[in-house]
Amino acid sequence: MPIDKSPIEPPVSPILQTPRKVYLPSGVRFFLLALLFMAIGAAYYLIRHSEIGAQLHDWKGLLRWANEHSRTVLGWVAAHPIEAPALLIGAYLLCTLLMLPVWPSQLAAGYCFGLFFGILWCQIGAVIGGVAALILSHLLVGQWFRARYESRFKKLQRINDQLGHSGLYVVMGIRLCHMLPFGLSNYLFGLTTITVADVTLGTFGGGMPAVGIYVILGAGRAKDWRAWAVIGAINVMLLIPVVRRYLKRRSIVSGSRRL
Repeated sequence: MPIDKSPIEPPVSPILQTPRKVYLPSGVRFFLLALLFMAIGAAYYLIRHSEIGAQLHDWKGLLRWANEHSRTVLGWVAAHPIEAPALLIGAYLLCTLLMLPVWPSQLAAGYCFGLFFGILWCQIGAVIGGVAALILSHLLVGQWFRARYESRFKKLQRINDQLGHSGLYVVMGIRLCHMLPFGLSNYLFGLTTITVADVTLGTFGGGMPAVGIYVILGAGRAKDWRAWAVIGAINVMLLIPVVRRYLKRRSIVSGSRRL
């Protein structure tokens, strides 16, 4: 009896299938979509074509302004131990949903809260924003967003194939290696079956090194080699399981092709 030596194809990934549709009345969906698109458009104009946007891009200028008003800024933060973190987390959430750069919030977190709490509040904001964008994508954006960013989605598919169809490792790999913009990646995750738990754990762990870079700068510790060493060590430690997963997946695929 002849032996079939044709290559064994890997199973189709369940992660990158279109997630189960959640019913939402068409009128409500259209209204919320219109609000979201107008907000993203207004934010894009503000960042790219306004004086405020130009000032936000000058991070050294932002730090100079903060130093000139340090007594007022830090005094308000110290006097509002609940409101100040909530304001930072809210700003982080808003930037994430509008696909705006989040590094100004990271600089502000380092300046106002220091290294440890700056990273902590930023990570909480990143997780809340990532989960919110994931849910919004499930409910509202759907196939329009997938078609609009098809090339980026194909990149996500390649990453998923290389990491063995694990939602958590996909999220961590993208966060650690900065393969996709933070805001965009959250909406792309919503077009897959990547879960809230995957985004929560992958963002909180995988996003820490990137957040730490700007928090260190905001905290005025750019010359502190120990802070950079800790961030670098965390990045390497988190990359180890992702790389091991990639190499294991690669060896399995190579072995199946030789059969």
